[in-house]
Amino acid sequence: MEEKSALATALTEYAEAHPLPDTATQTMFRTLLPDALVKATRRQPDGTYFVATGDIPAMWLRDATFQVLPYVQLIKDIPDLKPILEGVLRRELAFVRLDPYANAFNETASGAHWRADDESDRPMSPQVWEQKFEIDTLCAPLLLAVNLYAETGDASIFDIDFWATFTLILTIFEQEQHHERSPYFFRRSDTDENDTLLNNGIGAPIGETGLIWDGF
Repeated sequence: MEEKSALATALTEYAEAHPLPDTATQTMFRTLLPDALVKATRRQPDGTYFVATGDIPAMWLRDATFQVLPYVQLIKDIPDLKPILEGVLRRELAFVRLDPYANAFNETASGAHWRADDESDRPMSPQVWEQKFEIDTLCAPLLLAVNLYAETGDASIFDIDFWATFTLILTIFEQEQHHERSPYFFRRSDTDENDTLLNNGIGAPIGETGLIWDGF
């Protein structure tokens, strides 16, 4: 709590030191700059940080990255941001290793799911919220890592876990260049067409072009 209070103060002071052209915009900036980070992130027992996505009670890796990305450029002014943002990255990488075909994850292994009756080729972990394969889910942690390194020059984020996750991402991308041979499918009954995959969960027929197939 003390850590977040100090961080909120530092972010508020940063906003006040960088006034925007009109009062209403500056008030919004001053309010949202600390709130968007402090209220959305929660430190985990392993030192990583869970980021709650606004419209679901879970961490959507793409959304989590873009929620925290604006703060990367503030690290030099507010050094206390660095361990939090690196903690977000480590949590994202751990989730990718847990299930590289999932797009959103629970804070704990609560067994909560967007739809408990979703069908896929892989068992749904109790820590997985939804199992829709999205290329941007796997790209998002890499984007955060590249931006952190560019801002700080600290290569320690590229540790054994990072490279294990990176290798897994490449493996999945290479597999999905040949989706017709991939075991992945996703079916959701009684829903809109864009909320499930056609062709009994495999997806629409495709031609092999070298591109990576994307489910959603």
